[in-house]
Amino acid sequence: MTPGAYQTAFRGTEDVAISKFSPDGRQLRYASYLGGPGRDDVLALAVTGADDLVLVASTNGAGFPTTAGSFSPVYNGGSRTWS
Repeated sequence: MTPGAYQTAFRGTEDVAISKFSPDGRQLRYASYLGGPGRDDVLALAVTGADDLVLVASTNGAGFPTTAGSFSPVYNGGSRTWS
């Protein structure tokens, strides 16, 4: 993890690792974990024109970090089955 990372420690059974590199791939710009106490998966991600990272994720437990105004900021129960 890089200094100032959003989340520096692994928190669950499966977390997401996010890294950003310079355009030439030679310099690590930032790296962070992202997750709550359960299994967390990123389903899609994109970088906006303002260089913000936006992602769609799935979790099977309360505590996944979200931002204000997110589509579903709290865990609504249930689980996702992967095959």
